[in-house]
Amino acid sequence: MPLNATQFLEILMLQHAATQFSRESLSRSLIISIRGLIATVVYLSTSVTYAETPAKSAEEETATHTRWSIVLGGAAISAPIYVGSTDREVKLRPVWAAQYGRFRISPSRSAGMLGGVDDRSPDSGAGASVDLLSLDRLTAGVSLRFDPKRKSSDSATLAGLPDIRTTARARVYLGYKLTNKISATVGASHDLLGRGGGGVYNLGIGYGDKITPTLNWSVGTALSFADATYMKTHFGISQETASITGRAAYSPRAGVRDITAGGSLNWNFAPRWFGFMGGGATQLRGDAAASPLTQKKQNWTASAGVAYRFGSR
Repeated sequence: MPLNATQFLEILMLQHAATQFSRESLSRSLIISIRGLIATVVYLSTSVTYAETPAKSAEEETATHTRWSIVLGGAAISAPIYVGSTDREVKLRPVWAAQYGRFRISPSRSAGMLGGVDDRSPDSGAGASVDLLSLDRLTAGVSLRFDPKRKSSDSATLAGLPDIRTTARARVYLGYKLTNKISATVGASHDLLGRGGGGVYNLGIGYGDKITPTLNWSVGTALSFADATYMKTHFGISQETASITGRAAYSPRAGVRDITAGGSLNWNFAPRWFGFMGGGATQLRGDAAASPLTQKKQNWTASAGVAYRFGSR
């Protein structure tokens, strides 16, 4: 049964009261926040018939749900071995992405290739996603993605630490177009398999525009938070590991994980061919930056490639 406006406001008020917290209680408050975000998505999805947006014709509605696109290409990528590492790797990798209507799927290095400056999805990152709600300015949906594994053999700094296994992560997201060129997003995700992935929460804002009819660019920045489970898995050293390796134990707390900023450039040099390049910088913060596993607080990534687009989009 759809929530009415009064019930929705009550949910938000309870959520606001619950989020007056100290740093020590941040993990519990972040769980409350993700529940509030899920309630928001449910409310918006069940109340869409009351939104003051023009009704689409049958032809427009059919086109929206049957439009498809597949992108295939290759790229050169330079990135740190893990976030916080001074060791880097440069690889040539295939890139691909697919979309059918509101459904998308893409690996991590292919994120965002399906759309340009007109792409309103706030979850154009890795994994499979679906927009449950798509209005003129507001988008809401869910996604499933996979966190990559990390081996102790990847770097000398990680020697003796337990490996981090690949895990599945569920995410809910909201996106709002402030203008035709500026969008704000909020997202919350959690490890579904209980492999130490914990919860990650982010706020972001981005800008995109066309330089020419065939050349467009975008920039964005985001602030990310993580709960204690995630922080201990990725930046901590347990007492057990410390006793085995002789290293000092480190137990990071929940809090701000990092601030990121990046940009991209896409050039459609032929009807279905396009080139792309992008880069980003990450500044680790708080207990993540103070971790003995963090060799470098500032990290950067860069990529460039070419791809071909199939489909009706």
